[in-house]
Amino acid sequence: MHGGLGFSLEFNAVLSAVGREFLAPENLTIGPLLQVGVSDDWIIAAPTLNARWVFDFGQAGVHSLKPFAQIGGDIAYIEEKVSGDENEAGVLINAGFGADYCVTDPFAIGSSFLFSFLPGDVQDGTFLFSCQILAATYHF
Repeated sequence: MHGGLGFSLEFNAVLSAVGREFLAPENLTIGPLLQVGVSDDWIIAAPTLNARWVFDFGQAGVHSLKPFAQIGGDIAYIEEKVSGDENEAGVLINAGFGADYCVTDPFAIGSSFLFSFLPGDVQDGTFLFSCQILAATYHF
């Protein structure tokens, strides 16, 4: 299970994410990821199915650092808090990268960048960039 807190440069919003990963083939995990963002103008909730590929450099002597790439997609729900516009829902596609540092065998801290695309008519095809400054992962 992992979670993190970060920000979005485009909308001056606070973003958080929490997910659960299930090991697929070696170094690949797949599982749900819930992203939630809050700004003065809107709230976004995006439950996604996410895949993460971990690059293991253990053979090179770097056992604790685990860089990764991730991709996912599903539905995003956006609620406008200020304007009288209707709430919107639509497809969300995300991709990103980051790294975890394993403090102990089951516990890691890290940081990541996530690029989310809302194609089509949802929020006029908005692109969201988020940075999770601090993320914590516990493997069980």
